Amino acid sequence: MKSGQKTKSRRAAAARVPLSRERIVAEALVQIDRDGLAGPLAAHLDAGGATFATCAGAILLARRVTGPSQRSFEALDIDVERNSYGSQIDSFSAIVDDGSYFPRLEAIFIRAPRIVRVGKRVEVLARVDRDPVLVREGRCWAATFHPELGRDDRILVAWLEGFAGSGSLHVPRIGPRAEVLPTVGDQHGTVHVPRPG
Repeated sequence: MKSGQKTKSRRAAAARVPLSRERIVAEALVQIDRDGLAGPLAAHLDAGGATFATCAGAILLARRVTGPSQRSFEALDIDVERNSYGSQIDSFSAIVDDGSYFPRLEAIFIRAPRIVRVGKRVEVLARVDRDPVLVREGRCWAATFHPELGRDDRILVAWLEGFAGSGSLHVPRIGPRAEVLPTVGDQHGTVHVPRPG
C-alpha cells in the first residue's frame, strides 16, 4: 500500500471493532460530569499533565469542535470536525504519509474526526493524505485514529518515553508489537499496558 493510500476494503477495518454508539463523546461528557471527574481532569490538563487521547478523545481535547459543535476541555490548540471521514461503514486503514515521524505506520480510522486547524505550538507527528492525524502540544497528544488497534506500538512507546523523560521525541524502531497485559476498559476505550522486561 502506498503512503496515505486507503485500503480497498473499508468494511474490513470496520469489522475489527464492535459498533459504537452514535453519541459516544456526548455520553462521555455526561459520564465525566456525573462521576465528578470534570474538575480533576481539567486541572490535570491545565497543569500540563501527560495525556494521550485517541479518536473521540481528540474531540474532547480540541479547542473547537464542529459537525456538530459541542463543548470540550480545550486543552489542545486544534479544531476538529466530528465524523469527517464518514459513518461506521466508511471506516478504513491507511499508511501515514512519507515524512511523518512514524514511517510506514498503519492508522485505523473508525468514524474519525478530522483535524482542520493546528495551532502554532502544536507539532504534527503524522499525516494521512496531508491531513494531520497525530499531534502533540507539550505532554498532550491526540490521534484521530486508533493506534491501540494496530500491531505497531511505536506511538505508545514514544508517548510513554516522552512524558517519563525529557519530553524530547524518540521514535522506536519498527518491530513486532510488545506483548500486552489484559486490556482494561469498556466500550468507550481501552488501555494497554506493556509487559515489564
